[in-house]
Amino acid sequence: MTSYEAQAALDDIRRFQEHTGDAYIHHGFSRSYVLMTAVTLFVEFSSFDLPHPWSSATLALGVVLLAGTLIAQELRAPVRRRHSGRELLLYAGVSAVFVVLYLAALAIAHAADLPAPHTIAATAVALTSLAGARWTRPLLTAIVRRDSRNV
Repeated sequence: MTSYEAQAALDDIRRFQEHTGDAYIHHGFSRSYVLMTAVTLFVEFSSFDLPHPWSSATLALGVVLLAGTLIAQELRAPVRRRHSGRELLLYAGVSAVFVVLYLAALAIAHAADLPAPHTIAATAVALTSLAGARWTRPLLTAIVRRDSRNV
C-alpha cells in the first residue's frame, strides 16, 4: 500500500464517521422524537397535581413513555455509535436546566396562587424543550463532529 492509498483510506474513514454522526443527529432530532420528549416531560411533571392513585399511574405512564421513546430511538436509528463523554455531559446539562426551570416555574405558580401549579410548570418545561431543540441540535452536531475528528 502506498502512502497515497493509506491517506485516501483515512480520508474515507473520516468522511464516513462524519456521515454517521450527521445521520445519528438527524434521526435523534426528528419531529416525532422531539414531540414525544415534550409529551413525556409534560406527563411526568404534571402528574404531581393529580390525587394519589392517579399521580402514581401517570408517573408510571411517563416512565413507560420515556423508556419506549428511548428504545424506539435506539432500535430505529440508521447507525449505531457510542456516546462520547461530551455528549453525555450535554444531556446531563440539558436535564439539569429542565429541572431548574420546572422548580422556578413551580415556585412562580405557587407564589401567584395559580391552580394546578405542577401542570403550569410542566407546560413551561415541555414548551421549552420544543423550542430548545432548535439550539441543542447545532451544539450536539458540533460536539459529535469534533469527537469524530479526534478518533
